Amino acid sequence: MSSDQAAAIQVVRGRLVDPMGREGSQLPLRPALQTVHDELKGIIDRAAADGSCSSLLLIGERGVGKTLVIERALASVCAHRNNGGDKTVGVVRLSGQLHLEDRAAFQETARQLCGEFKQAFSKAATYDENLIFLRGMLQELHRCMKTVVFVLDEFEKFATKGKQMLLYNLLDVLQHSKVQVKAPAASAAALAPTVRGEGPLVVTPADTPLGVLKEILSLPAACSSAAYSPMYAQRHNQAVTQALSAPAVKDSLRQLYNRRLVPSDLACIAMAAMVEWRAELETKPDAQISATHVHSAILCHREAHDGQSGVIADLSVLQLFLLVAMHRLETKSQLVFNFEMVFDEYRSMRVSSREQFDFQKPASLRAFQELRAEHKGRLLGYVGVQLHTVGMDLEEGLRKHPACPELLIRFFKQEC
Repeated sequence: MSSDQAAAIQVVRGRLVDPMGREGSQLPLRPALQTVHDELKGIIDRAAADGSCSSLLLIGERGVGKTLVIERALASVCAHRNNGGDKTVGVVRLSGQLHLEDRAAFQETARQLCGEFKQAFSKAATYDENLIFLRGMLQELHRCMKTVVFVLDEFEKFATKGKQMLLYNLLDVLQHSKVQVKAPAASAAALAPTVRGEGPLVVTPADTPLGVLKEILSLPAACSSAAYSPMYAQRHNQAVTQALSAPAVKDSLRQLYNRRLVPSDLACIAMAAMVEWRAELETKPDAQISATHVHSAILCHREAHDGQSGVIADLSVLQLFLLVAMHRLETKSQLVFNFEMVFDEYRSMRVSSREQFDFQKPASLRAFQELRAEHKGRLLGYVGVQLHTVGMDLEEGLRKHPACPELLIRFFKQEC
């Protein structure tokens, strides 16, 4: 492997592994994300300038780039506002995956606040002490004309939690006239009514898959973090364009696009293509990235995601009805639902079928429990859940199922 090839792999891999790192931050945002980025940056910058408190919800499918947009906007604002060693804008990042428990959330908040503004952090502090510290710290920062931005990733997990102590206290702080806070939240669910403040920003995967892949795999003419010649960059980019122009690549991407392909999926495909190319370089040192590498990566991605239809084909007929009911709720923009809502939708389907498939509520609840294997033993009647199966996989699973009624496929297609 030549030094040019090693440098090219380093740049592309750096973009994929760490989007906020040295290589990743040099990759321009696609137009759809750039529009949201500019608006979000303006909102945060104005809040830091005039000392206002507000909240903002960023909505979009998983993998479309919500976190990337927030981090890029915060990096721009912090670079502009934090001149020298004295910070005027600090950031606290919490995740619904990691900090759902209230004690952990407030302890992590205190730890990050102390780190941002160079204060002593106590690991032994209790829940009440951390809560008092949060309010006192924010008031002191306000007196010093400093702003704190709270970023709540996986926001729907915070909002659907039974006792929302973190949200209650943060929103209470936002209403306090002596505290200067901005709280953007990223969510894959439409939970805008939970937060009062700015109107929600919606992130959509509006760019073409070929365009996104080309941006990821192409090299800039010059890169400060990697030493490759401009002539090699030109040859590499021509090879990328040629690879993505191949009919087999276009057809495979078109099939995936129908399955709600998002940028994070394309990043996985790009990484797999780089792995294929690097493996070939071991035996052919002069090899360029080609359509064979990209097409193989697309097929691997598709095989990894085809398993859902096979799982659906092994479910009971009752569970198929519940999945279709969830899908129908999702098409009505109800992205988070509980068993009661799903069963009500099923009952409307049952009435339309003239009671042909009459499953009772206790049996339906047990079937619903089985669909959420990680929550076995816990009653889920009123717990908010989401459907992570796309329509195409669900339809394919229904058609593969040996006992799926034809009427259920009509319900899936909203024909009755």
